[in-house]
Amino acid sequence: MKQFIRDNSAAIKKFIVTHIVMSLLGIMLGLAIMSFEGESQSISALAVIGSAFTIGFMCFLHYDDMYFVGAKVAVGARKGDEKPSAMRGVKITLLAYSPVLLVGLITSVLDIATSSGEPAAKALFVYYAVQGSFLALYKIRIALGVTAYVVITLIPAFVASVLGYYMGLKEKTIRGLLGFKVKPPYDGPMPDKKSRWFRS
Repeated sequence: MKQFIRDNSAAIKKFIVTHIVMSLLGIMLGLAIMSFEGESQSISALAVIGSAFTIGFMCFLHYDDMYFVGAKVAVGARKGDEKPSAMRGVKITLLAYSPVLLVGLITSVLDIATSSGEPAAKALFVYYAVQGSFLALYKIRIALGVTAYVVITLIPAFVASVLGYYMGLKEKTIRGLLGFKVKPPYDGPMPDKKSRWFRS
């Protein structure tokens, strides 16, 4: 495990930095939206639009970061330097996402194990600090419950990252699969490290 972390430290750090930056953006936008909504119990159209932006942008960045990690592995596999493995993307994502997953798990356990909502509410406050992209949709927890809300909000970043790695490993793009014309290195064999198009 230590060797795996060392080998993939750059990808793990990149994921964490991206997630922190996007969480801060979500918090700033979410607080502004919450101020606009006031005491209303319904989710405003502004909250939906703002959340679509923050969540979508976060997923795009995680996808993009992991795409080039997967593409780098694909290049190495062609050169015989390393063996491609789809599970590598899952492991990298789980390691990088583990702080957020841990806070989410604690929040869910407190929500299920305590009759009072106060411990879960305090943990949820910490959860928003690390998952700020979803802050504007905080009212959904009233309908779903805290645990379901946490589980649902943990999924997008994980899926985007794993999908990005897998698509990079296969050297394909979503646009290409949808029929759009995308030239290499963004669809098809990725170049080696000497190429100016390769992003490490």
